[in-house]
Formats: sequence, C-alpha cells, structure tokens
Amino acid sequence: MRGSIDGLGSAQPLGLMLPALFADDELAQRFTAGLDEVLAPFLNVLDCLEAYFDPSLAPLDFTAWLGGWVGAETEQDTAAGAPSGGPPPAGA
Repeated sequence: MRGSIDGLGSAQPLGLMLPALFADDELAQRFTAGLDEVLAPFLNVLDCLEAYFDPSLAPLDFTAWLGGWVGAETEQDTAAGAPSGGPPPAGA
C-alpha cells in the first residue's frame, strides 16, 4: 500500500499558512515541515482521487490490493501461472 515517499513535497506547505507571528519562528517552521512530510502522501492521494476510480489509471499496487479484497485476478496473477479457478485446460 501507499507509504512515505522520500522527497515528496506538499503542494500546500503548512508553514506558509501560519500567521505572521509564527512565520519567522524556526521551531514552528520545523514542526510544520514534519507535518508536511507525514501528510504529503495522504494529500497526494486526495489530489489524484479521481484516478483511483478508474482501473486503467489507478496505481498497480492499489488495484492489486483492492482485487485481493474481492478475489479478482490481475494480469500479473495469470501470467505468473496462478490458478484461475476455472476448469483445467483440455488435455491436462
């Protein structure tokens, strides 16, 4: 599933939204930078949410995870020789 991605920046850094009193405070800026690092993957998913509803656009790890919930096969499963659940091929 989704996790932290090194170097992924936030589209809307929290430090820039602080009032002027805290904008020059180094501790407040470092604290909000840490929050930005934690929240960036979540905000990135929300920014691209419509892609998660289209199987051709959704990330492969997400479709595989979702397919596991409903028992759907992926092309990777059939290419790897995973059983399809159907009848065996003729002559087998």
